[in-house]
Amino acid sequence: LDPRTQRTESGLAMDGYTTGLLINESTLGIIYTVIARDTTVLASHAACHGNFTEVSQQVLQVVTMDRSEKLSYASGEYMYHYICVDGIVYLCITDDDFERSKAFLYLENIKEKFQEKYGSYVHTALPYAMNSEFSRELSKQMTFYSRTSLSVLNSELEMVQLQNIRVKDLPDLSGNVEVEQLEIERSQEDILSHRSLEILIRNTSRCRICCQRHYKTLIVVFLLLLVACIIIGAILFVLLYDDHA
Repeated sequence: LDPRTQRTESGLAMDGYTTGLLINESTLGIIYTVIARDTTVLASHAACHGNFTEVSQQVLQVVTMDRSEKLSYASGEYMYHYICVDGIVYLCITDDDFERSKAFLYLENIKEKFQEKYGSYVHTALPYAMNSEFSRELSKQMTFYSRTSLSVLNSELEMVQLQNIRVKDLPDLSGNVEVEQLEIERSQEDILSHRSLEILIRNTSRCRICCQRHYKTLIVVFLLLLVACIIIGAILFVLLYDDHA
């Protein structure tokens, strides 16, 4: 995959192919996600128009032959990252400048949500059985991880052991990724929602770190309060019993 681009006066990049690819380079990040059982697609979402279905099917065939649990494929100006667990492949396509750590954090996130939501049903579901419902979740998470800085996600990086995830050149495919026009999906309301979500994630991460550091103290305080309540209850019981006596 080697799309040749040149800058136009409007600030867009024009693809060298005859299809007339238009890409707003400043908005690229995670551009496509597919969840599949081997090569059977269960759910997918694209942030822009393109021939992703055709290309991803070829990549899924390569993945099923490779049998690695986690891997990144490099091909021209795009990267293909995937996680494979119990025969279910979570694959995303990003531009080659997108941080691999963020890509795998995103994949871990959608893997957990998908497994929690559908359980063992994923092993028997028909093609695209989850698409209408889960594609909305994919869209939301793709936007969040594409726009959120790595420093905000720093507390989650321990989930990704990037040094153990190889990068390989993708074998030649019969087709190239062709992005026709990037959809600008984020209105002012989307931006505000994203900022609120980013603040919530940051605060949640801080709370989790605080609890991890002070959980022993919290347990001791809880036990002391419990003992104090028992003692006070016993004293009140004795006083009431003496009054009745």
